[in-house]
Amino acid sequence: MATSTSFICSLCQEDDETNTAVTWCPECEVFLCSECQKHHGRSKMSKHHQVMSVHDYQNLPKSMLNIKNNCEDHDLRALEKQKTEAISRVHIMRRSINDHLDKLEESLLNDIRSEFTNLQDTIGNLKSEIDNKTDQIEEKRRDFSKMVQFSTDLQIYFGLHELEKVLKQEEQYIQDLKSADNLREKNMIFDCFDLESTVRGTTALGKL
Repeated sequence: MATSTSFICSLCQEDDETNTAVTWCPECEVFLCSECQKHHGRSKMSKHHQVMSVHDYQNLPKSMLNIKNNCEDHDLRALEKQKTEAISRVHIMRRSINDHLDKLEESLLNDIRSEFTNLQDTIGNLKSEIDNKTDQIEEKRRDFSKMVQFSTDLQIYFGLHELEKVLKQEEQYIQDLKSADNLREKNMIFDCFDLESTVRGTTALGKL
């Protein structure tokens, strides 16, 4: 059996008065004197609250009296866990975004390197091919110079005829290069998507 103890009305105590409480309201968690109990019973907010006498309150098990504090502790632990989980999810999302951007960056850099290598090889092959053609023409020129010096008119005539064939072939080769755009200046055009504006336009990563 609990020892009888007097309790001061919680509402009166706020006005520095010490009127003895006669009831306890579990929902408001306040002690009430007889006068305050009347107002409490007439108030729209509390008229349906089930109050108990101070005597009954004193006979409540201690575990029931501690329910409020236990609930508060439980709520705080739950909120702390939710906060930790929310922060963890934000960090995971940020790492996921960073990883994805890193992969996009590496893929784009590989494409740039690959395109440069292809253009470099194309230009190198074309240069080698033109150099070979130039060497062949130069060789024909030297042969013709010798032929003019040491050959008969008939030999020169046939030599000129052969040289004309070679020149026509080389002219056709140049025309083929032009028609295939092989002589056009090579450029590597890069179009960077405006992701920065998209990121700056994002005002939040989530919401509560």
